[in-house]
Amino acid sequence: MKTNLTSHTDKNNFNNIIKPAIKNVFDEKITWIQRFKTWLCHYVYDILLNSWKKAVFRISSAENKNLIEWSVYWYKYLNELWIEIPKILFSDTTCEKYELPFTISERLDWDDIWNVVDRLSDENLNEIAKKIANIQNKISTLKPWKGFWEATSYEDNSLENTWLEYIYEKIGRAEKNIIKFNIFDVSYVNKVKELIENNINYLENVEPKPFFDDITSKNIIINNWKFNWVVDFDSITFWDKLFWLWLTNMAFISLDNDIYIKYLIKHLNCTKDDEKIINIYTLIFCINFMSEIGEKFNKDEAVIDENKVERYKEIYEELYCKIKK
Repeated sequence: MKTNLTSHTDKNNFNNIIKPAIKNVFDEKITWIQRFKTWLCHYVYDILLNSWKKAVFRISSAENKNLIEWSVYWYKYLNELWIEIPKILFSDTTCEKYELPFTISERLDWDDIWNVVDRLSDENLNEIAKKIANIQNKISTLKPWKGFWEATSYEDNSLENTWLEYIYEKIGRAEKNIIKFNIFDVSYVNKVKELIENNINYLENVEPKPFFDDITSKNIIINNWKFNWVVDFDSITFWDKLFWLWLTNMAFISLDNDIYIKYLIKHLNCTKDDEKIINIYTLIFCINFMSEIGEKFNKDEAVIDENKVERYKEIYEELYCKIKK
């Protein structure tokens, strides 16, 4: 068997969960296995069986045990909507037979959109945007919920009560760090607060709509330059129907490429007023990114990236000018 598993955790997962589960579920042996390095909350492995069947084995880390359970919960809802997601071949969230919860999903050849975006044509991006808009429109037909933010299930009572409560919490957290690190002037935050007050009527009347928030600049799987499926659905988010677009907008602005977001806006039938709100949301997260400059992130000292500082200022001014037009 070929493998690149070298860490103690990977070897433990293989011997105590992956190997026995593959034997018990498929009655097969593993020919080849390697770990994906991109997932943070899970241990995710690419597996080839001796029958040449491919699979993805996804195990929750000890501190994120519930995420797999939530993923399995929402899978049935997304599957009923015919959302293009990997088929779950087997799951165990009980931790009775195996020490951590896991899923085994089908595996196709693919790459994440962020890894290939520079090689995608405008036509490719238009077709992908159409698919993603269709997926979000389907998910929005799920029954609404009584609160805002990430819902682990329809029994989740931990969500924010109002949309403004969540918005002000995001702004307040950014303001605290911007003042603390003193790299950006607090006027960046004050101008965002002013925009919120100027659009208070819209924000006070937002209803919690279900969306998949993590298909922005990642988790959109591309094969042969075409959309294939979406992955990594641990929760469904209930919020403003426009809010999930902020990260897509911010990510593609950073690439000086706004074609994809324009296609999304077109296929979602967004109005000019909608575009203004999308830019305000993007500006909120721009100051959140600003507020992280100065954080140590488990290092002895904070590393200040001056290029990133200047780029965030440029993005902020670009967005602010669009909003004020």
